Amino acid sequence: MSHSILKMNQLPATIKPPRPPSREDYFRHRPAELHGRLGYGGQKPRLIGCEILQLSDAGAFVEPYVRIDDIPELFTLEINGQYHRARLCYAEGSKLRLEFFNEELDYVIEG
Repeated sequence: MSHSILKMNQLPATIKPPRPPSREDYFRHRPAELHGRLGYGGQKPRLIGCEILQLSDAGAFVEPYVRIDDIPELFTLEINGQYHRARLCYAEGSKLRLEFFNEELDYVIEG
């Protein structure tokens, strides 16, 4: 019985090397059973608990525990002590699709 020794960079023909993550992988949402908190409001901040239905590196699909009457465009989403700046993409009933972002936003203050 002979055993062959493989070099570190040599894989058997039946094993494919892992592929790097694609753009589709980045935006693919994974089902999540997490709870988080939505923060918004500026001068009068609000903090609302929510269930995170789907989560990806690019954003999240959440359902707040209470109804939000005036849905703001920008949120902070807290998940397990990590804070993500997020922008509202759209609302689907009581569920919100949020997109994470890191860039600085420019604001025009009128008045």
